[in-house]
Amino acid sequence: MGCFFMKKIILYSLLIISIFLLYLSFVLYLKSNDNINYNYDNKKIEIYTIYLEGEVNYKGPLELKKGTKLKDFIYDYLTNNSDLSAIDDNEEIINYKLYEIPYKNKLNINTCTKTELMNLSGIGEAYSNKIIQGRPYNNIEELKTKKIIGEALYEQIKNEISCE
Repeated sequence: MGCFFMKKIILYSLLIISIFLLYLSFVLYLKSNDNINYNYDNKKIEIYTIYLEGEVNYKGPLELKKGTKLKDFIYDYLTNNSDLSAIDDNEEIINYKLYEIPYKNKLNINTCTKTELMNLSGIGEAYSNKIIQGRPYNNIEELKTKKIIGEALYEQIKNEISCE
């Protein structure tokens, strides 16, 4: 009689463990599909991840509903120096796309004054003199290739300058 009772306990234990493992695998499956949410009508809502760079006050991933238009949310992330002409009012977001918002009124490094150059973050008198002496530039990357400034400083000012 005791052996029969032990077999029953073992079978119930195995059943409980099996149910727990089934539940755990279901939860892990749902976690693996975390880019799909459901609304109140139990319809699938696909979530897109996009990235913002340039003249924005938040740089990083944003998760938005598929079909969201860029104009519907982008204005909340722009700085005062953002160039709005680059934004298409009808453009829907694209999954995993990097949206780079340019700086308005970029400083032309071929024609600007020493004082204007020195207004750029990280550019002092020495760098402004080197930039002026290295003119003309065909593209802003020449600031690096001609070894006028280093990579870190270039990354800091590249959105604020142009050659046009």
